[in-house]
Amino acid sequence: MIVSHRHRFIFVAVPRTATHALRVALAPVLGPDDWQQQRLRGEQWLPVAALARIGHGHVSCRDAAAHLPGDLWARYLRFAFVRDPFERFLSVCSFLNRGNARFSSHPREVLHELIGRPRFAQRVLVRPQHEQLAGPDGTPDVDFIGHYERLAEDFDALCVRLGLSCKPPARRNASPPVDAARVWDNRLVDWVREFYAGDFEAFGYAPDWPAAVVTDQAPRVRR
Repeated sequence: MIVSHRHRFIFVAVPRTATHALRVALAPVLGPDDWQQQRLRGEQWLPVAALARIGHGHVSCRDAAAHLPGDLWARYLRFAFVRDPFERFLSVCSFLNRGNARFSSHPREVLHELIGRPRFAQRVLVRPQHEQLAGPDGTPDVDFIGHYERLAEDFDALCVRLGLSCKPPARRNASPPVDAARVWDNRLVDWVREFYAGDFEAFGYAPDWPAAVVTDQAPRVRR
């Protein structure tokens, strides 16, 4: 998460949606009094005890709204990026299994084992995107939602709205590639469709097999 007092925005970092690339792209415009919370390549914590105790940078909208001081959550522009649930699922699993030779040789077998473990679905990286972004009424509590699949275009639209001049995000911290043909079967597809049903509905993705498409062709912006 980034809270920029200089530019009055809050970046809600959804796992495996180019969050590191976005942080790097935004870094040059941040002020010395702006806040970040993340563990990647050096730990940084928001100066808010309840949020720092979370222990990672993927703070939910509900937690941020409850614990950020004053009316920052209401006054600052809040944004996030989301990703096709099928592709994000593969990215998460590849990231969690980096260095696992068995995943490289038998990815489908490993994924079958993972989805059979209740604790897997409870991991922060695995959590449905709409749950992290949900507000009191269950809908996304952000003003702008960009899509990973058109990262440069949506980031440019965001910068225009914020009045920023930033270079486009460059690929960083990418998961090792996975051959989708060696992964997907009916069991895994059905699991993703069911577990991430709210993401498909909330963010304009179609639950097609084996990879979805963005059906809403413009960034989602709250008016």
